[in-house]
Amino acid sequence: MAEALREVKEETGLQEVVVVRKLKSTYHAYYEKKQRILKKTRWFEMAAPSGQTLVPQAEEDILYVRWFKPEELGIVLENTYPSLKKMITEYCSLI
Repeated sequence: MAEALREVKEETGLQEVVVVRKLKSTYHAYYEKKQRILKKTRWFEMAAPSGQTLVPQAEEDILYVRWFKPEELGIVLENTYPSLKKMITEYCSLI
């Protein structure tokens, strides 16, 4: 979990963020140097106090970060890998 918190802080500019709970893990495949790699991604629900400035990590080619309201879920899903859509919709139906 410490690694996930570090990543979120680095990639979003958040200074204060905590893990609320662990979510499902997902897998995706990609190619690197002509070799197929299967990567496991661990997901967490996190919370952060309001008022913090979001700063995208340019070194990771992150162009922008922003908060979404629950009613904006459609915007998120339009730009989400198909393998993640089910997890997101299942989680969002629980909150």
